[in-house]
Amino acid sequence: MSWLARLPPSVTVDRVGVAAAIAGCVGLVAEAQRQGKAPMNGSLPAKDGTAAGRVFTSKQCRQLEQDGYIVLDNFLSKQQVQEARNAIQTLDDNYQFRSSPYETFDGKAASSRTRDRVIINRSGNLDMVRMQISAFARSLVDSDFKGFPRDDYDSTSLHVPSQMQVSICGGLETPNPDEEESTHNFYHKHVDSAGAHNFFELGVIGWIRSQHLRQRYLTCLVYLNTDWKEGDGGCLRVFPNGESEDSYVDIAPLGGRMVVLSSPSLFHGVLPTNAQRYACAAWLALA
Repeated sequence: MSWLARLPPSVTVDRVGVAAAIAGCVGLVAEAQRQGKAPMNGSLPAKDGTAAGRVFTSKQCRQLEQDGYIVLDNFLSKQQVQEARNAIQTLDDNYQFRSSPYETFDGKAASSRTRDRVIINRSGNLDMVRMQISAFARSLVDSDFKGFPRDDYDSTSLHVPSQMQVSICGGLETPNPDEEESTHNFYHKHVDSAGAHNFFELGVIGWIRSQHLRQRYLTCLVYLNTDWKEGDGGCLRVFPNGESEDSYVDIAPLGGRMVVLSSPSLFHGVLPTNAQRYACAAWLALA
């Protein structure tokens, strides 16, 4: 006699199937929620950070509010840039970086590999960079920054993540910016935060998984390129007038420079890179 025959009459195969389907959906949603919150685990309120020696001035506040971005040169000292570069090199030598999905290996030239997009969580000298970003966030909270037009900025809800994205873009000999997808060598125009308009594109589960993206408020990009020159490419291109490509500003990834921009509203991209390009990124979030 099969196990189905031993079930009470009130328990039918259809009911068992429905219950299993519901349990599966609940589990799927719960896992999506976990994934959506994971990048913000360990984040701390910016107001609780260590005060920075550098004060974010009223003029800088107005510039960030009006333009949607600001460039802060000498955010890191030359010594700090070199320390961060050394830490990244150590990680790369120890194969701690994940390879780009666009990268291929032939098993013969591991030393020439390209590494792109790895999440670092408080790692040696790289934590120094994250702490500098945290200090900037505290100075922003202490300033009279009022947020961007038509948003609900509240300085008490601004959080600094415990994770930071670090990338080494190796540069391609024949970059092709006409490709539909961005690669480790360049990025097409985009914004860093998901909005309500992305719901149908992402679907219900994708929308739940994107919670951390929807919380992104400020993108902080810190460059670690000690000897960058004009022909190396890799500039950050920002579009202050929204999606229009008629007006843009190119910002060189000079060592020690930090660019802060609006995650939900400022369109930006990265031009093709012809040399190794080092950068750290952190997203201050409204949580």
